[in-house]
Amino acid sequence: MCRFIIYRYVMRNRYFFIIAVLLFACNGAFGQYSYQQLDNSYGLSNSCINSIYQDNDNLVWFGTWDGLNFYDGNTIHVFNYEKTDAKRNSIASNVIYQVAEDKQRSIWIGTVEGLSKFNKNTGDFSNYFYSRKKAVSNGYTVAINSLCRPQKQLAVI
Repeated sequence: MCRFIIYRYVMRNRYFFIIAVLLFACNGAFGQYSYQQLDNSYGLSNSCINSIYQDNDNLVWFGTWDGLNFYDGNTIHVFNYEKTDAKRNSIASNVIYQVAEDKQRSIWIGTVEGLSKFNKNTGDFSNYFYSRKKAVSNGYTVAINSLCRPQKQLAVI
């Protein structure tokens, strides 16, 4: 009688046992993923993140309230606005709203002051500021809300 009860229980729940065995066998494959918390203590310029973007080179870009950051898997690198050094071009502003990449692998950054383009090959920024007089008209403030990449070109919205 006992064998019959065990057999009947196994037959009714055989799918459960198959799934349990498969999960147990695959546990090693799923266990190799890990995560790491990135914050100010790890080198991020600000914990308030407005935008996260992973480019084609697997760099993760963070647009924060205090600069542009990218993470290469080991270290966080920070780009901040620098007004004092005229020879070295810097990002347009520290307040970053959006980050995107074009087909030439340039990183486009929407900031509170305008648009910046970062050339990953040279490490140079090109800035496209908008006029303050034109930016505030009829009581509305113009700001870059989002960047998107349609089929052929980068659109600024």
